[in-house]
Amino acid sequence: MHRSSLLKDSLKSELPERMDDYLEGGKAICLRFNRHGNILAAGTEEGEVMLWDFDTRSIAMHLDGRAGAINSITFPSPMTGERLISGSAGGCVRFWNVVEGTSSVLKLDSAVVRVESSRIRADEVLVTAASGPPKLLIWEETEGDNSPAKISRTIALENDEDEAIDPKKKQDYVTVFSQLGARVLSCRAHGLLREFTLQRGEDGRALAIDKTRKVDLPNRTVVKEIVFAQDGSRFLVNSADRQIRVFDAEDLCVLACFNDVVNRSQWRCAIFSGQGDHILGGSTGAEHKLHIWRLVDGQLDKTLDGPKEGVGGLLWHPRRPVAVSLGVSYGGIYIWMKSQAQNWAAFAPNFKEIDENRDYDEKEDEFDIPDSSIEKKRIEDKLQREALIEVDVTTIERVEGEDEVPVFYLPAIPEPPSAPIVPLGYIQPLVKIPKPSKAHNSTKKKRKTSDGRELGDVKAQLREGS
Repeated sequence: MHRSSLLKDSLKSELPERMDDYLEGGKAICLRFNRHGNILAAGTEEGEVMLWDFDTRSIAMHLDGRAGAINSITFPSPMTGERLISGSAGGCVRFWNVVEGTSSVLKLDSAVVRVESSRIRADEVLVTAASGPPKLLIWEETEGDNSPAKISRTIALENDEDEAIDPKKKQDYVTVFSQLGARVLSCRAHGLLREFTLQRGEDGRALAIDKTRKVDLPNRTVVKEIVFAQDGSRFLVNSADRQIRVFDAEDLCVLACFNDVVNRSQWRCAIFSGQGDHILGGSTGAEHKLHIWRLVDGQLDKTLDGPKEGVGGLLWHPRRPVAVSLGVSYGGIYIWMKSQAQNWAAFAPNFKEIDENRDYDEKEDEFDIPDSSIEKKRIEDKLQREALIEVDVTTIERVEGEDEVPVFYLPAIPEPPSAPIVPLGYIQPLVKIPKPSKAHNSTKKKRKTSDGRELGDVKAQLREGS
């Protein structure tokens, strides 16, 4: 019975059905939404962080990373968008103050692969570099632009004795925070998934990281990414054996497994839907194709086809049934939404849609002009009743289920058009074409007769003779 009810709920879920819009502004590499989903941050190959106003689909701010391509971005807690952390291929971790447009920088010895902030502590960030084990950094804000970042504590994730590594060599780590920020999941290329627990002091700051549990993936396959559901109850592991495995976050047991049984495609990225009842996967290759499975029974729900560009990343909106995909070739941002049917009844409550025309019977007094005195009296009585109603405009009542964190908005700055704007009503003045001069006329070729005389002279002689 429980399984059937879950299946009914999943069938009622709103899922994207078509590509609704396309955002273009540099070759994007990574994407991240803020807490409320009104700001979409995109890290580009040119080393910029572009902040999009997602409601107006316009660019609100450019942040110049100055040190190579931006490989990863994250919003520190409470994730409103006022603070941002970026990691670049040049080995720089930048802590941005979006309001002031300034940043402090931490320089590492190798490229930064991923940055992941804690959901409960604004000063904690997991940094995964191309060489060496991942590190948990406790950072503090500094004043001034491009100033050195202040790191109060650095905690490295310890390796097992049989996992001794060379810190100078490249290591393929995938490391993420749990949704509650109490645990860390980390996995190297050999397919051993490890769980760490954060030990915190009285002030709530992390003091140490303890290893707790391990999970061996089948055949020790390479792990590409680890993604948590929004409620934190489960997470998925995208691995190189063409499988997307969903784990229970508490027991670390496999709940479901998804793959492409027809084409046997590799998966470049995978995410959960907003309610966590569907899995979205983007396959490798030249086609922009998204697969959507139901989690309750593992069946493929639908497939969405996009442009001729491979999928480079996927992201789900935190509040709406909207998915965002990233193109791998040109770095375009594609927005997928549900098809909205026109509902005319929303504008007129008494409006009814009909399939065919019908004969309308007009009432006898339906379109009669009412008596002006009676209509005036009715309006006066209505205004008097409304005047007796006291309206409270000062008390703020919070809606049940509404987020207590206020929404942070960035004003969208319109870009000037490339072509000059012609004012309305402006008439282009006519250009006067000069007439050909006499000198121009004299250059015309004169016609002659067979005996060499000019035709004009012959005509003159004939007129005189006549």
